[in-house]
Amino acid sequence: MLEPTSTTASEFGAHIEDHLKRLTRAKAPTALTRHGKLAAFVLSPAQYRAYSKAVEELETLRAADEGRTEIRKGRGITLSHLRDGLDQIKAKHRSRR
Repeated sequence: MLEPTSTTASEFGAHIEDHLKRLTRAKAPTALTRHGKLAAFVLSPAQYRAYSKAVEELETLRAADEGRTEIRKGRGITLSHLRDGLDQIKAKHRSRR
């Protein structure tokens, strides 16, 4: 993601159409300030989707890392063990039909 541009919240509101066009063209968010302090970031839909996808991927990586840690500590099961268990459940389910 590119470095955000910065503007005041008042300036953004006064020229919102121009800022929205710039958001789409520049592919970088806009940092809004109020009284000289950061108040918010404004993102285009494409920027938001990219951000959301990156957050989801990071959460998946964290969960995988936590799982590996649990397995190393003997408090988890491996994927192959999970698959074996699922196969057993499926077999029981099929035999009940």
